[in-house]
Amino acid sequence: MTGPSRIPRASSPRWKNVTPSRHFILVTQPCGSARSRWRTISTRRLRAAIVTPLFLHDPDIALRVLTTGMGGKAYRTLRPLLRIFPTFYRFRHRIRESNLEGDRAIVAAALDRIEHERQGRAYLVAETFTVADLTAAALLGALLQPPEIQYPLQVELPLYLQEYRATLLRHPTAQWAAGIYRLHRGYSAAIAKRRDAP
Repeated sequence: MTGPSRIPRASSPRWKNVTPSRHFILVTQPCGSARSRWRTISTRRLRAAIVTPLFLHDPDIALRVLTTGMGGKAYRTLRPLLRIFPTFYRFRHRIRESNLEGDRAIVAAALDRIEHERQGRAYLVAETFTVADLTAAALLGALLQPPEIQYPLQVELPLYLQEYRATLLRHPTAQWAAGIYRLHRGYSAAIAKRRDAP
């Protein structure tokens, strides 16, 4: 996506004293929550919604998903540790198997919140592309897998996860984020190399 230095600040008075890195925090939690709370609601919950069932049923696929973009060496290094890696990963990221439905409910609520804030506009907080749009779209990138993404998945997801992903992709926020990728992602060397490959 467009680099942060090229992203305009939101001009609305609502965002006058908010730094760019905090725009999306207030979009998802408008009560002035801390950055750690945003991470809890967004990155960790979305990650848990995806990897929890994979760790239970297809741990090798989970490992391939988590090492996407890291090169084959990362996967080969972690593969011998597959019996213990899920436990470590869940502990490291505070993921609990029993929380899967709760994690997915929070993801759904976050999508609803973004759509509520957007109110049908092309952008979240201004009349042009800002870091709020970048953050929201980037957060959903791994799930959306748009053609413009730099590191696409190299493994086919199992049916139960394809169905969950398909449900989320029907959400207006997911469709909006895919449009942000089309309009503002640009092209990276990794994308060009992938397209030029035979």
